[in-house]
Amino acid sequence: MISKNQIKLIQSLKIKKYRHKHRAFVVEGDKMVKELLSIDWKKENEGLVKRIRVVYAVKEWIEQEQVLIDEYPSLQFELISAAELAKISQLQTPNKVLALVDFNDLSMELSLQNSLVQHALVLDHLQDPGNLGTIIRIADWFGIERVYCSNDCVDLFNAKVIQATMGSVFRVKPYYVALEKLMQDAKREGLPIYGAMLGGEVIHKSSFERKGLIVIGNEGAGIRSSIQPYLSHKLSIPRLGKAESLNAAVATGIICAIACL
Repeated sequence: MISKNQIKLIQSLKIKKYRHKHRAFVVEGDKMVKELLSIDWKKENEGLVKRIRVVYAVKEWIEQEQVLIDEYPSLQFELISAAELAKISQLQTPNKVLALVDFNDLSMELSLQNSLVQHALVLDHLQDPGNLGTIIRIADWFGIERVYCSNDCVDLFNAKVIQATMGSVFRVKPYYVALEKLMQDAKREGLPIYGAMLGGEVIHKSSFERKGLIVIGNEGAGIRSSIQPYLSHKLSIPRLGKAESLNAAVATGIICAIACL
């Protein structure tokens, strides 16, 4: 039986300031929890997840996944009722299992020297949780290991972000950084900086080096004016129809499909 204090703690994690105060977040659902459990801790423990505190699950899930549970003898699994799960779930429809997870610090003293061996995504003031989660999933699809978020991007640990990643958040390494410092470091290292902008070179006619930064701007305002001067390559996706704009995640997928293949 889950304690009232633990219920209160998990409920508080719906709010950003409490997630960062307790340095914890929630992972929900069968697929997401299994993705979490599959982390190669020897390789990934410098990524997003610091440790799994506890996994709460209803009787049905415990019985179905007993073989899986037995693979993690040092991990705490607790049986709770469906009503208790509903109290701590951040989903409209609770999904059998929920993990309480501690996270690592996502800020870093950024040095790109000799460390960037492929493309990395840079997100400038992205505000939509679904977009951030989907972009992390896109990065995972194309083998991009790093996503740099400006400090004013939506919080990675927002439940909608975590769910939208579909588990990719446990493989891709996201960082929150001062964007201008990142741009300065990249420029000093001679790395190309690609940015999606109206009026840029048609992306299909552009050539991409094997590594560099790909900047995606805010959903409404695009790449902010203070970042634009750092772009060495301004790119545009040709429009053949009448849509006014592309969703940020869709645009990211198109660019990655050309830049990374």
